[in-house]
Amino acid sequence: MFASLKSKIKEETGSDISKLTSSWRSGAFLGRITLRDDSSTASPSSSGGHGDSTSDSISPQLESYLSDRTGGQVDQVALQQQYTAQLEAKLKERDVYWEQKIEELKLSLASVQGEEAVAAQAVARTAQAEAAKAVTERAAAEKQLNEFRNRLAAAERAQDRLDALTEELEQSRREWARERSELTAALGAAEARARDLADELAVVRAALPTDSDHHHMHDDDKRELTPSGCESYDRVCRERAVLTRQLQEAKMALADVKTSWSGQIASLETQVARLSRQAGEEGAERRRVENEKREMQEKLLNMAAEIEKTKQQLANSEAKVVRLNSEVHSLAMEVKSLRSSASHVGVSSSLYSI
Repeated sequence: MFASLKSKIKEETGSDISKLTSSWRSGAFLGRITLRDDSSTASPSSSGGHGDSTSDSISPQLESYLSDRTGGQVDQVALQQQYTAQLEAKLKERDVYWEQKIEELKLSLASVQGEEAVAAQAVARTAQAEAAKAVTERAAAEKQLNEFRNRLAAAERAQDRLDALTEELEQSRREWARERSELTAALGAAEARARDLADELAVVRAALPTDSDHHHMHDDDKRELTPSGCESYDRVCRERAVLTRQLQEAKMALADVKTSWSGQIASLETQVARLSRQAGEEGAERRRVENEKREMQEKLLNMAAEIEKTKQQLANSEAKVVRLNSEVHSLAMEVKSLRSSASHVGVSSSLYSI
């Protein structure tokens, strides 16, 4: 109804009533309205506005229009009560609006704070998981490093023992070869001496008279003898036959010795080749062990580097956790300050609207 009244006033008078209503909202226009009845005159102090000292009544056109529309004098009290009721309703609407805005801001701040807290907790849990993983990896690396050290120490002890046993075996082999060579040489000399004595004995027995009990000759030697009747000549012939046979046997033995020595030489050459190959294999084995030792040392160095790297990562993770905790604390303080600011803004807006 009041809006239709404003539009009718504008159509009939040609003046905008909004300036007058703005003055009403500030309380100045109501303070300047002066009724024709002296008893109903309102001063600026009673209406709470900032009165104008030069004009204490409404314009003649507005007064004439209101008089024509109302059929009499303007009732300032009723008009002020009507506008006061409208103003209180408007203030209530604004209060409800700003209360809703404050609640929405609170909910938005709580949501933002919850999301930031969840994100910070997720980052902190991730950092803690990374730190725990780094600690586990560090423990596993240290365990593996200790195992490698133990294996390396065992390999070094085994290598030292193997070297000592190899040296002892080589020394025993050299001593055995020397003793065998000496015994073989002694056996050969004894056999040669026995053969020489047997040959001399055979010559002496053949040189004995035929009627002697110790006389003895080989059947092959007897077939080549022809008795001449001269004892000295026959004795020399018997000795010659025995010596000839012994010479043939010696030649055959020499041929056998040559054959045997050829076989032995071939066997020795085979042994030399086998020993050379064995020495090469032992050298290859030694080189393999040295390579394994070098690889294990490199692995130890790499494991030490990995441990240092894991320690650095652990330190970085701990620093990251500390930094995230500080950021979470800062975010919490910021959210608290934003909530306080929002509360102050809501109160100020309510006061400003009033």
